[in-house]
Amino acid sequence: MTRAEIATLVARRQDAMNRHDVAGSSRPFAPDCRVDSPTAGSVVTGLRAVDDIMRAWVTGFPDVVFTSNDLLVDGEELAWIITATGTDTGGFMGLPPTGRPFELPMVILSRLRDGQIVEERRIYDFTGMLIQVGILTAKAGALTAARVAGARPPTAGPAGPPSSKLTPGRADIVALLAQRQSALERRDVHTLVAQHATDCVMDSHLAGRVEGHVAIARVYDAWFRAFPDGVLAGERLIVDGHRVAQMATQSGRDTGGFLGLPPTGKPFRIPIVWLFTVEGGRFSYVRPLYDFTGMLVQIGVLKAKPA
Repeated sequence: MTRAEIATLVARRQDAMNRHDVAGSSRPFAPDCRVDSPTAGSVVTGLRAVDDIMRAWVTGFPDVVFTSNDLLVDGEELAWIITATGTDTGGFMGLPPTGRPFELPMVILSRLRDGQIVEERRIYDFTGMLIQVGILTAKAGALTAARVAGARPPTAGPAGPPSSKLTPGRADIVALLAQRQSALERRDVHTLVAQHATDCVMDSHLAGRVEGHVAIARVYDAWFRAFPDGVLAGERLIVDGHRVAQMATQSGRDTGGFLGLPPTGKPFRIPIVWLFTVEGGRFSYVRPLYDFTGMLVQIGVLKAKPA
């Protein structure tokens, strides 16, 4: 498929989603598709399962709207960045409605074959959404709660379109990310920061939106101190001109103390998508998206239970 054809497919899918047309929203999927969705709780197969996921959303949130923020296309792979907003007035996943709203950034990673989606993975802060709508409650000390609340990133899209600078080649981007991976493994903050433009913007779950080398260095340093054994295992790479989506798995153990709190010693493992804009051989925009609240529950900083 051409880029224009893929963009049309995504636009039609979005239109069906926003009309709450369950059958229409699953029309782009192949009959034997595989979808990894937090709503389903695992990998599911086939159109009926895809319908069930969408039906849970439009039934639980009758006013849900999906806003497209960006679309990256790399051959027959794509990363669709959207924001979902709605109110739990219908009862999500068969539970009593809470009447509470949510706002949720999401990344949808899809693989196409013969014009149909054959594989998809959806990444978002599912645990945080359940807390927003009141299905789960999170228990933490006052200091912890304040710090967690302050660590929420903005839900807006990327910090602006790429400039007119020369578009880097795919090989250049692969090399840049390989250098980043090596620096992450060495916990080398200096090298990591040098890969960012001096006015780079980072949207971080740790610190919200920050700009510039000093602030970005603090984010990396805080992560390394909290999780000295942290590992980022790259899985997929989608490159569309200046823009990049890197699918990975992040794991580690809270032996250093996250958000300045006493270490819990507990491990975590989460799927994560890193979004980058590359200009002049450096990152001009960086944003990770993952189940941040779920990670806090895994390491014991938050305790979540049914409301």
